[in-house]
Amino acid sequence: MNSRNVVILVLAVLIVGLIVFLFFGKDNKQSVPNKPVAALISTQVQDHALTVFKNYGLSEEEVIGIVKKYIDENPEAIMKNIGNYYAAKANEAKAIQKNMIMQSKDKISNNINDLQIGNPKGNIKIVEFFDYACGFCRKMLQIHQKILSEYPNVQLVLKELPIIGDWSVLASKAVLAVTTVDNSKYKVPIINY
Repeated sequence: MNSRNVVILVLAVLIVGLIVFLFFGKDNKQSVPNKPVAALISTQVQDHALTVFKNYGLSEEEVIGIVKKYIDENPEAIMKNIGNYYAAKANEAKAIQKNMIMQSKDKISNNINDLQIGNPKGNIKIVEFFDYACGFCRKMLQIHQKILSEYPNVQLVLKELPIIGDWSVLASKAVLAVTTVDNSKYKVPIINY
């Protein structure tokens, strides 16, 4: 492969990367239109590519032809770039979430208003957000009871998160009202719903 072809290939890959960035970048909220991918090349990217390619003696038609051909022959390159972009964004989001959780760890796990069952001085703390209307939460109750009976060093912190519907909010408010009057009522797992 001669140096001209290498330069053309590298620039085509850069153009594909720029296309992905322009159409899937963090500030761009538009969805990809239903057009051939080659038609998505923005004027700005196209102008920049033309300037670079003109230095190698290529016309506008040749550049557009090369880019279209590359995209047509290598659609996986676009998908790979899109996949890499979303993977990087997912990793960024995970890092942000982890940081937020670590900064709020004490607030999350040590709120005296949350139901805490098991060993209050246990060296293992499990925090679960639950909804009274959640079937999966109900199923987890059995698992929690088994964990607490088999592992005496575990403390379980249950945090109400009524998100499923009106009944969830009503149940959460009722429990809050009861515990405001007498917090000892919440010691018995009222979550046997």
